[in-house]
Amino acid sequence: MYDLEKIKKIEIEDVARMLGIMVGKGHAALCPFHADRVASLHFNKDKQHWKCYACSKKGDQITLVKEYLGVSFKAACEWIVANEGIDCCEQKPEKTERKSTTMEMDSDYLEWILEKPRLNEKARRFLFEERHIDPKVAESLGLTSTDMPLPCTRNGRDFYDAPSLLIPYRDIDGKLMTVQGRWLGSGEETKGKPRFRFPPGSKLGLYNLQVLRQLKKGDELWIAEGPSDCWAMLSAGHAAIAVPSATLLMEREVDLLRDLRTHMVPDNDAPGRQLFAKVKELLPQTVMHELPEGVKDFGEKWKGERGKN
Repeated sequence: MYDLEKIKKIEIEDVARMLGIMVGKGHAALCPFHADRVASLHFNKDKQHWKCYACSKKGDQITLVKEYLGVSFKAACEWIVANEGIDCCEQKPEKTERKSTTMEMDSDYLEWILEKPRLNEKARRFLFEERHIDPKVAESLGLTSTDMPLPCTRNGRDFYDAPSLLIPYRDIDGKLMTVQGRWLGSGEETKGKPRFRFPPGSKLGLYNLQVLRQLKKGDELWIAEGPSDCWAMLSAGHAAIAVPSATLLMEREVDLLRDLRTHMVPDNDAPGRQLFAKVKELLPQTVMHELPEGVKDFGEKWKGERGKN
């Protein structure tokens, strides 16, 4: 039997980071329970609670683990205890030292997974048939996939669900920052599985920063909302990067974009307009391109155009 009071004294943001949820400025994060763009998930450190102001999910440390992993209340408690490395059992008054929750991503192991990219049938259908992404774009970005659950560290438990697309994020020099898992399942099998997952210890920033090495002052750069729109822009022949969230726009990365002619096609919704406003604030030269009525994002626009050909 677990001492729930001890479990609930564990920092809520530490639990989030162990799950691979990236906590940014203002104690906010992209919500893993819906296709979030503007960090709708907020953490209250005083109350040790979390709430998403877009999908309305909320709770404490145990609820977060339970919802994120799709497990029972008991299994969520066991997961927290095991990953925190502390004694949370009632019948044992002696204390054990709490291990640090500051983790480093196992870059060497993840690089090994990425070494020989392979796209399974579901990944190929998702990228090439459904989204009409240029295969050369997928190859240049090192996209790969997995048919079996994978850990994010060489000796860890399974972390990436299967089937999933694995999306490497690299800095401008090619150093691996993280590998995002994108769930490719459908129907009943999606129950309890987050669509996107980042491993603990990730350093999340702009996506496809390496493209900047090909550009010079005054060149055009298109800014997408998320990797999938970025793939569509690259397939359309644009130099493109993606902004995962307005809260993750780092000053050092924004500085790399100041001398470029930036363009953005925000999603046709309130979060998209909010993200564009943030980008415009940081990069005043950014030109907005509006989507046609009824088209939700650039990826859908690209898909529609390619479908006519």
